[in-house]
Order: sequence, then structure tokens, then C-alpha cells
Amino acid sequence: MEPAAYCTLEVRGAAAGGFGTLVVPVLQRTMTVLHSIFSRQPGHHAIDFPDHCPGSISKRPRLGHTIRLFSVSRESCEQVLDALEGDKILMEYLMLGRIRSFSPVHHDGTWASVHRFRVAPRTQPDNRHADIERQNHQGMPFLILRSQSTGQRFSLMLDRRLHADRSGAPSGEPNGYGLSERNRPVYLPVLSA
Repeated sequence: MEPAAYCTLEVRGAAAGGFGTLVVPVLQRTMTVLHSIFSRQPGHHAIDFPDHCPGSISKRPRLGHTIRLFSVSRESCEQVLDALEGDKILMEYLMLGRIRSFSPVHHDGTWASVHRFRVAPRTQPDNRHADIERQNHQGMPFLILRSQSTGQRFSLMLDRRLHADRSGAPSGEPNGYGLSERNRPVYLPVLSA
């Protein structure tokens, strides 16, 4: 996916440096709505959490209060914003930013990819152990979501990776949550605003 447009979704009233009391529930509801849209339009949208910050011994992991939505066209981005506006409860807590055009050719800065971090299954004990160690060491931020197909709750752990340069590498296709697959990053520009 090559992004051609983007906009920012921001939780209203959230402190810039930390969590407001409603940030996590608003992000969870936003991700649920986005997932239903992205599943109907596979490969058209990807998301970044520009304020993503892994945890450490002295601080808790956090996603921040902003989601940056990237789309393959302005029209695709508008469709997502229209769908979000249809959720009146969510709109009380979420500010939708202006849609801006983007050209990957002119971006010479850093790139990011956001991956869903999954622990390997029990049938792969060596990989599973390494994944659990990495998860515990890095303290990845996560959201608790409910599966639309099974109704079960699950943790959506998010691993944000920075890339100094794409080096002409092709961008992968985002999954139903707008995230990169494990070995196929969706390269998204790190933008100042």
C-alpha cells in the first residue's frame, strides 16, 4: 500500500504527555469501528500511532492519544471519516483532522511500520519463549478488543518500528486492523503534524 492521503484522529481533552481517563476506551472503540471499515476495503488503509511509547522499568507503555490514518486516496480517507462520524457516541470524544495529500516520492525522512505483536503458539516452544521474553522486556502497549466473529476478548499488542530509509523496498498490504504483517511492513511516513 502506498499512502496518498492522511488525517489525524485525536482523543479530545487528552493530555499531550499522558493518558486522560477516556483515552483507552475511545481508542478501543475507534479501532473496532476502523476494523469493520478496513475489513470491507482490504489494503486501502493503514494506521500509525505517532505517540507510541514502549514501557520500561520506570514508565508504563502508552499509545498516546492520536491515530494517524493513511489511505490510498482522499476519497478512501473521506469514506472512513464519514463512517466514524456515524458513531455519535464516539464523535463526542474524537476529533477528526483535515485530510491532507501525501506523496511518498517527496518524503526523505523516517518511516514507521506498526505490527500486531503475536506470541508464537505452544507448538513452537522456542519461538514462543523468545516472543514472551521480548514482550516482557519491551513492555508493548496494547488495547483490549472484542472479536466481531467469535465475541471473545483479546489483546491487540502493538509494536511500532522505525525505519531510517525504505531503500526502495516495496510496502506490504495492511491487515484488517490497518497494521503491517510480520514480514511485510507497510511503510508509513513519520510526520511532524
